[in-house]
Amino acid sequence: MDALNRRIDNDYRATINSLLGFGFRLGFIVAASVLGVVFDRFGLNAAVLSLGCFALLVIMLLVPLARDADSA
Repeated sequence: MDALNRRIDNDYRATINSLLGFGFRLGFIVAASVLGVVFDRFGLNAAVLSLGCFALLVIMLLVPLARDADSA
C-alpha cells in the first residue's frame, strides 16, 4: 500500500484507496458465498480442499509480485 500511495497523485489517493477497499470486500463476499455453496453441496472436506487450492493459487501468483516489489 505504501508503494501504491507514493505513486498516486494526492488528488486521487483517497479514491484509489476506497476502490481497493471496496474490491477487497467484494472479493470476500463472492469468495465466502462460493465457499458456502461448495460446503452445502459437497461437504466440509470439499470446502476445505477448495479453500486450500485457492490459497495456494494466490500464493503462487503473489510470490513473483513480491519479488518485483522488493527489487523496485
